[in-house]
Amino acid sequence: MLTIKGDVIEDGFVRLSPRTHDISFTEDHVADINLVAAQINAAVQAGWAKRHEIRYSKAYVLLLSWEQDDLGVHTEINEL
Repeated sequence: MLTIKGDVIEDGFVRLSPRTHDISFTEDHVADINLVAAQINAAVQAGWAKRHEIRYSKAYVLLLSWEQDDLGVHTEINEL
């Protein structure tokens, strides 16, 4: 057996170490993509009517910049 970064080559196959991948959801496999699409569509439709409502009564902004402004942030701050 040859070990490569936690994976094991055995019988010509690479066996991945179980610690390298989250396998806790393997039992939650969805066999029907149409069901997933319907659930996503239902979630979007539930919030679609409220998409233009104002959710906040106030907003605060923290503006930071550095003396050495190599990204042009000062221009954006001045516009804001």
